[in-house]
Amino acid sequence: MFKNLKIGVRLGIGFGIVLLLLIIISGVSIERLGKLNDNTINIVDDRMPKIEMSMEIIENTLIMARAIRSMILSHDKAFEKAQLEVAMNARKRNVELLDKIKPMVNSEKGKVLFEKLITVRTKYSAAVDTILPLANSASPQFNAEKATAFLFGEYSVVANSYLEATKEFANLQKSTAGEVGKRSIEEASSARMLVITLSIAAMVIAIAFAWWVTLSITRPINIAVEAANRLAEGDLTVKLESDSKDEV
Repeated sequence: MFKNLKIGVRLGIGFGIVLLLLIIISGVSIERLGKLNDNTINIVDDRMPKIEMSMEIIENTLIMARAIRSMILSHDKAFEKAQLEVAMNARKRNVELLDKIKPMVNSEKGKVLFEKLITVRTKYSAAVDTILPLANSASPQFNAEKATAFLFGEYSVVANSYLEATKEFANLQKSTAGEVGKRSIEEASSARMLVITLSIAAMVIAIAFAWWVTLSITRPINIAVEAANRLAEGDLTVKLESDSKDEV
């Protein structure tokens, strides 16, 4: 069948096969790079921001605790006012952070831990509402003794629970990010081996096909040249037979 193909068709088939192999290699590379890109986006745009915001919530919670303690211990009205402002700003910032995190939680486990965090935060927020008037000397409810007792009692319990819930949520994000990173490394290694394998296979096939096409063209031409040389030398017994329908 191939002997009856025109030379141009054979060359076209050869180039077509090489082009097809290049397309396959390119497609596989693009598909694998797409997965790596998705994993990178997942880590950079999803996991890391949630980890950073969770860590900031923890830091703000500790800032609030220090500010409240300073208010209780201080007898300077101006200093107390400044510490109250610090505590309120940290509290407001935590509300903003939680609002940002909420729509970013997609996994079922993440949603469970986030709901746990919100539940604990409700108790913590109530404890803050209780202790601030007790610690603020400008408030009618000011009572340093009760504030101190509440600080080292119920407030510490709910604050620690809040911190632990936040850490648990952050640790899930770290763990997931680590898994995604590990998967990216494995996929990169797999993609590298697959591309190398396909490239080698493509080169072998291309070389084999090029050899076949070249041989299918040069062999009958060489036979014809040899016959022409014999005729030129006066050998009229030369006989050429062709079993193909190509140009040669």
